[in-house]
Amino acid sequence: MTLNLKALGLALVAALALSAIVASAAHAVTNPKITAVDGSALTLDAETNESERFTAFGASVTCTNSKYTGKPINENKAVTIEPVYTGCHSQVLFLKFPATVTMNGCAFILYHLSTDGSTVEHTASDITHFYNSTTEIECPKEKVIEVHIYKNHTDHTANKYTCTLTVGPQTVENGPTIDVTTKKGTVRLTGNVKNLKAEAHNTSSSCPAGEGTPSTTTAEQDLATGGIEVTGTTAGGASNPFHIG
Repeated sequence: MTLNLKALGLALVAALALSAIVASAAHAVTNPKITAVDGSALTLDAETNESERFTAFGASVTCTNSKYTGKPINENKAVTIEPVYTGCHSQVLFLKFPATVTMNGCAFILYHLSTDGSTVEHTASDITHFYNSTTEIECPKEKVIEVHIYKNHTDHTANKYTCTLTVGPQTVENGPTIDVTTKKGTVRLTGNVKNLKAEAHNTSSSCPAGEGTPSTTTAEQDLATGGIEVTGTTAGGASNPFHIG
């Protein structure tokens, strides 16, 4: 079974869109650096109003808005991203229930970026390069990502949740793909994060995994269908173009 979180970032987003980008040429590259064009400190930001979905035990949680803030780390060869999800609901068959995704200080790390040189050439000056990544979820001690599902809006307002799904610290080898398009100067995060481990803590027979002791499942996080475009900014919020390579 799968567990799709609108970004959970799993994602995961993070990495990489710019006003102007210098992409690596069509040859294999491993662990490229993510840096501001002018060499200054870099903040990464992204937001999407396209739905991202989180599914487990036959039920899904969909969030209609995701915001991401991050920065390069590990000598600029990785990116840490902290998402905020809003407008979430769970769907079981034809029924919808209010839901929330609480990160509790957890973040997504994208690293081991690599490309085999695969590209799509739209025109001679408009080429998309594809980078694969490994995804890691890092959390403060004894913290996990929590997905709460509520019976109705009244319970939601009172924070009286019926079901909880959790995703703890872990590493996933197959992370999302980072698409770098040279002519448009953009970096977009697309795809999903597969094989996440998630746990259901159930207090009702109406919960996705039913009532009983905690149970686990293999999870998958799907990003927005159109991908998530990432922009670079300065500490003061001004545009700060960056590149990979």
